[in-house]
Amino acid sequence: MNKNNLTLPVIFLLIIFSSIFVSAERLYDVTFKYESFLPVESVSVAGSFNNWDKSSDPMTDDDRDGIWEITKKLPPGKHHYKFVINDSDWITDKNADEFASDGFGGQNSVVVVGNFDYLKIPAKKGDNKIIEEALFFDTSIQYFNPVTKNKILFIIQTRADDITKSELILNPGSNSEKVIPLYFVSSNNGLDFYEAIPTINSRKVTFLFRIQDGSKVLYLDSKEISKTKNPKNAFNVN
Repeated sequence: MNKNNLTLPVIFLLIIFSSIFVSAERLYDVTFKYESFLPVESVSVAGSFNNWDKSSDPMTDDDRDGIWEITKKLPPGKHHYKFVINDSDWITDKNADEFASDGFGGQNSVVVVGNFDYLKIPAKKGDNKIIEEALFFDTSIQYFNPVTKNKILFIIQTRADDITKSELILNPGSNSEKVIPLYFVSSNNGLDFYEAIPTINSRKVTFLFRIQDGSKVLYLDSKEISKTKNPKNAFNVN
């Protein structure tokens, strides 16, 4: 298994944003492979990530070498699955990371996604420490979502109970620099999520983030997490 190859009205918008936050986690590329030694008509993967729907994720063998595969983006965690051969035979992946009972006398395959070592580090607001490994943002739809013509939803991820303040800095280093507070919205699996929904009146969006805990301040930009603000490394989205 090859994995972790490491993407209106105000009231109505808030309802949508709350549902988005539940799933706004770092996503990993996970490649599922099934090797067939006999001719088969079709192979798919069904599991906890697609409600065990055998038709949702068909696998392909484009080079006809007998190895069927598919790559999916999955959030951190343990995901149960099986391969479905010819739309009828449910097969356990013998190369899975782990195995668990399927409740019918057989076994589910289990893939473990993500590195969770940073979740073992104690976190406390106001201790002047920030767990950098947990800080995350990218411009995929989970974190950067143009919800209307001139409003964009920004989401960042931190370790739970780790920071006291977070800000979005628009047009950093320019005369039009604007600092917008990010507000806590949700906590899930040891992670906290913060959002801002500013009005953007330009087709090009340039930004970075400022994260603070007590006297500790870090900047999250497109290149790195650093102690200094570097506008040259800002995210740029057209």
